[in-house]
Amino acid sequence: MSGTTAEQILSEPVPVGSLTAPNRFFAAPHATGTGSLRDRSTIAIKREKARGGWGTVCTEHAEIHASSDMTPSHNIRFWGAEDQRLAASIADAIHDEGSLAALELTHSGANASNFGSYEPALSPSGEIGR
Repeated sequence: MSGTTAEQILSEPVPVGSLTAPNRFFAAPHATGTGSLRDRSTIAIKREKARGGWGTVCTEHAEIHASSDMTPSHNIRFWGAEDQRLAASIADAIHDEGSLAALELTHSGANASNFGSYEPALSPSGEIGR
């Protein structure tokens, strides 16, 4: 590795399972406040991150069930077929720019507000987090 700079290492493609990221830069989950509510903006933001050179771009956290509703925060939802289409559109936009796409799945347990879904909070202990 003599003569290899940190910049060169960061810019090298890296295998991720059966895929290859174009470089080692990973855009961590970043909640933008647009989520499923403003889906075109969400897609555009993730596309721009990929266009900007991130090797892998991760979505903000995606709520996996109505009992993990974080309204009034607007996040990506992964509750049904319509939400899966949005996630696929985000991934397509990222892939179009040559980057890998990652999806952060989340359930907020008893900390979920559920102001939009009105579902009862679900958690293993039933206690609100500290």
